[in-house]
Amino acid sequence: MKFRGIVQAVTAEETFGDDFRKRSVVLLEDNEVEYPQSIKIDFYNDRISKIADLGVSDVVEVKFNIKCKERDGKYYNSIS
Repeated sequence: MKFRGIVQAVTAEETFGDDFRKRSVVLLEDNEVEYPQSIKIDFYNDRISKIADLGVSDVVEVKFNIKCKERDGKYYNSIS
């Protein structure tokens, strides 16, 4: 999927264990709509470098994947 938006936040990099890193970007929909929506997209490991130069208020278009996982009978979405 594609999404065009304005950067609202870029999180600090998080490290889990020895070799798993995550950083997130929050985008506000950049369309002429009455109630614009926000979306948080996670970047992992080597893909973190793709957002190194992003700053708040930058306008970007991103391509992303939506995934759903089941754990203990509950379903969780992830956007990356």
